[in-house]
Amino acid sequence: MRFASSLLLTTALSFAIALPAQSQEFRTVRVGGETASPLLGGALLALLMFAIGAAGSDTRAAPPAPPPPPDPTPPDPDPVYAPPGGYQGSLRPRYVIGVTPYAGDPRLSAEPGDAGGFEVPEYLAGQFAGPINAATRYAEGAFGAGALVSVFDTGVDPAHPELAANLTNGLSHSYFSGPMTDLTGHGTHVAGIIAALRDGSGMHGVAPEAQIMALRAIDGPESERSGRFYENWEDAMLRSVEAGADVMNNSWTFVDQNGDPLRITGFADRAAAVTFFGSDLIGTMAYSAQQDLVSVYAAGNGNGGESSVAAGLPLLISELRDHWVSVVALGEDGLIADYSSRCGVAMSWCLAAPGTNLISVSAGGGYEFQSGSSMAAAVVSGSLALLKSNFPEITGATALRILKETARDLGEAGVDAVYGHGAIDLAAAMRPVGVLNVQMSGVMNERVAPLSGSGIVAPAGVASAFQAALSTSRLAVTDGYDRSFQVPMAAMVGTEGVTSPLPDLTRFTMRGASLGGPVETGTYLSRGAPVAGNALAMPDPSRFSGGHAGLIGDRAVSFTHMGEVASGLRFGVTGAHGAADGTGLASLSLSADIGSALFTVESGRVSERDGMLGARFHGAFGGVSATTEFLRASADLPLGRSGTLHLNASAGETSASGTGLLRSAHLRSESVGIGLSRVSDRTGSRMSIGLSRPVSVRGGELDVLVPIGVGAAADGVASSEVRTQSATLGVGAAEAPIDLQFGYEVPLGAARLGVAVSHRAGAPAGQGTSASFGVSFKF
Repeated sequence: MRFASSLLLTTALSFAIALPAQSQEFRTVRVGGETASPLLGGALLALLMFAIGAAGSDTRAAPPAPPPPPDPTPPDPDPVYAPPGGYQGSLRPRYVIGVTPYAGDPRLSAEPGDAGGFEVPEYLAGQFAGPINAATRYAEGAFGAGALVSVFDTGVDPAHPELAANLTNGLSHSYFSGPMTDLTGHGTHVAGIIAALRDGSGMHGVAPEAQIMALRAIDGPESERSGRFYENWEDAMLRSVEAGADVMNNSWTFVDQNGDPLRITGFADRAAAVTFFGSDLIGTMAYSAQQDLVSVYAAGNGNGGESSVAAGLPLLISELRDHWVSVVALGEDGLIADYSSRCGVAMSWCLAAPGTNLISVSAGGGYEFQSGSSMAAAVVSGSLALLKSNFPEITGATALRILKETARDLGEAGVDAVYGHGAIDLAAAMRPVGVLNVQMSGVMNERVAPLSGSGIVAPAGVASAFQAALSTSRLAVTDGYDRSFQVPMAAMVGTEGVTSPLPDLTRFTMRGASLGGPVETGTYLSRGAPVAGNALAMPDPSRFSGGHAGLIGDRAVSFTHMGEVASGLRFGVTGAHGAADGTGLASLSLSADIGSALFTVESGRVSERDGMLGARFHGAFGGVSATTEFLRASADLPLGRSGTLHLNASAGETSASGTGLLRSAHLRSESVGIGLSRVSDRTGSRMSIGLSRPVSVRGGELDVLVPIGVGAAADGVASSEVRTQSATLGVGAAEAPIDLQFGYEVPLGAARLGVAVSHRAGAPAGQGTSASFGVSFKF
């Protein structure tokens, strides 16, 4: 039941908002907005528009002729709603972030887009996009496409070139007779702040690709309006829900006979609100919130004091609190405007936004200044449209929560009675919040790995191949709001550093204990370890013939037995185990003396647990195990009486499987080395120098499972779907580094002790150099 008092107040609203206040610098305009002084505002606007080269008038155009007299009995609002619209949930460009894939590695980042490139005259003209940092969002490709905002106001000029493309005529509706018009320009100005086109001229809205659904119900002929405002308001909410609107903008307030806003504090409790608005309207409000429609209300131009009754309703109607926001206006200095109401008791669901001297489109063409909490509310509605457009997976309630929780604090610390949560900041609202997780299954949060501990750390000859293969893929990660962000997968591959040197101990074992000359028969036990430095491979103090055997890892123990099968022909069996990571090696070799030269062929297999070709996989990439079968050939050719030329080449085929994002791999790889050594006739010690290229990828493919996004929210419920994509990525040849090695070894009875230094060509001064030692015993 609606009482006579509410009808009288509604009628008073119609007259009060139509009468300008002549004694104020800012005239009270219809439905809660204010315009600047026509002379001052027109001059400022003309100067600004001239400076930015924008088209348009600096004053209002003449209003169109009034509509013909209405039918004495206005028809009921059209009960047939348009088909649902709104965003379709397609994946849109996301905020691309940098990552640190593994602790101890340098930060690998993909820089976000250049926000400065969007801060052009058109962006600056409106004087609201800059203060809310909208350019940071535009730099990542989001402009509001797919979002729908309903504007319940005085209508919208459908012919204005800044709005025509974004106005959805099929969904728009006028509660007065005749076509869509705007007799006052208020609704047009508000709609322009939300979604005026980004077309290179004039100004553009906060969400210039969002769609506007105009619902004209204010400032129409009084005979058509009296006693029907509540019904129109209720119908507008239902139309907005049915159309799939994300946001409903309400830039108006209730006023009393003196033109002062009706404050929420004038209503004692829920019963008083139901009495004023009626149970039907309150029920529709609750229904719209249940359907995830976010309602934005101007706090009012009350020259201070509490928020208006409509803006502050969640104080009394708790069902609205997650989907309702009161907006106060900021002045050009970024502080609360003198004319604006305050958040007051509505501070828990209140935000602040620019509202003073904002330039937007005017009815009939051109542009104009206006000020008021009406304008501030439109800035918030456009910001919500950007959030919903960019993150279709979140609900409207979550979008509003993000805008509040990321707002820039003003006034007293925390939520306060003047600014509420503070000034909206789209740069903060768009950034990831909380822990970032990689979704590892098709169901949200069913299986996750933290992004901070996920990545691939590989030797240079492997890392560059992985980076190139993953360079076209983007990995979706989710933040604390379950929003999806994209990370370049190539940025999650780091080059191995000092934390994981890879000594090649079999270069001791295959040579045996003798100094120079043929390898002797016998059984050998070898052990080696790095001493210091940050090179990528342990130096070879004896010769350059390790190849794929170097994959057995740090601090491995190696066992070799060499037996003679014929004169000058020896057969070897080698096994090695990496104690740190469980990597294993098994190989068979055949060595032959041909004249004074020694030729060796070795065939073997390296098994890597939690790794592949020396790379280590962490977090979301973890669970990778690989087997590499290799064939190695080497030659020791005498040079003079005590010198030797060492040649080595190794080729391998790797098969891997994984339980994380990397599902399988098939790779080809190779390693080569060349060196010179000389044996001392007096001491039997050996000195060596040479060049080697560690194991590097020559080709193959990776099979990966890539999370690419999150399903769109529907009917006010966030989706639990994680969209994934399986891909087979070709792997090309990698550029491998060159290591310069120097070694020295001496006999100690039945043992041999070797030390070596290695430097990576092209490494910065003071980096890329390491030292190592090894010892081998003959039994």
